[in-house]
Amino acid sequence: VHTADLIRYLTDMEVVEISAFADCLEKPDADVEDNFSSCIRFENGALGTLAASWTIKAAGANFTNIHCENGMLRIDNTQPSRRIVANLVNPQCEIVFDEPGPLVEYEGSWGVDVGGAFIRAVLGLETPFCSGVEGMKSLAIILAAEESANTGKRITLKV
Repeated sequence: VHTADLIRYLTDMEVVEISAFADCLEKPDADVEDNFSSCIRFENGALGTLAASWTIKAAGANFTNIHCENGMLRIDNTQPSRRIVANLVNPQCEIVFDEPGPLVEYEGSWGVDVGGAFIRAVLGLETPFCSGVEGMKSLAIILAAEESANTGKRITLKV
C-alpha cells in the first residue's frame, strides 16, 4: 500500500483500473502470496506496474521507477549512495540527488518526524500530513488488485 501511495503522490494521478496476479511460489502451503504483479492504468491513460515479492534474491527490489516523456526517476533503497536518480533524454544526462539531511535526532528519518507528527495530529495540535481519505484511496488500489488476482478479471476503481 505504501508504493501505491507513493505513485499517487509522485504522479498526482489516480489509478482507475488494475489487473493483477498473485501467487505463492516458494511456500505453496502458505496462507498468503509471496509474489504479486499488476498492470495499472492512470486517469490520463498512462500505464504502469506495481509489484511486490518476498522471494527476490540478492540485492532485492526495493525501488520505484517513474518513466516520463523526458526521462526516468528512480528511487532505490538498495543503493545508499544513489537513492534518488533522474536519467534525462533531452539533454541526455544523469542527476544524482543528495538526500535531505535529517532535521531530527532520529537516524535515517530524512528529516521527517513521522511518529511525532502523527501523535500531534491525533491530539489535534496540527493538521495531518496525509488525510485518511488519501490512505483509503491507496488501500482501494491494493484491494482492487487482490480482487483482480482472485477473480482473474480487470477491476475498475471509482475515483
